[in-house]
Amino acid sequence: MASLVGSLKAIADEKTLALFNAIAAEGGNTDTLRKKASFSRKQYYMRISSLNKAGLIRRSNGIYSLTSLGKIVYSAQNLIGEAV
Repeated sequence: MASLVGSLKAIADEKTLALFNAIAAEGGNTDTLRKKASFSRKQYYMRISSLNKAGLIRRSNGIYSLTSLGKIVYSAQNLIGEAV
C-alpha cells in the first residue's frame, strides 16, 4: 500500500526523480531507461524498486508507466516546479 511519506521519499533523490520524470514523459523498457540515465545496474534497479514499492510506477509487458497515483504526484511536482 502506498503512503504519502513513501511516495515523497521515493522521489526525494534527484536521480530517482529524473528517472521518474523520464518514465512519465516517455515510459520505456529497462534498456532504454538505464542507458538514458547512465546508472549502474544496481543503482537502476534500486531506484525502480523504490518507485514501484511507493506505488508510483508499474511494469506491464516490460514497459514502465505511471500509476494513477504516479500521475497525480507528477502533476503536483510540475505545479510546484512552476511555482518555485
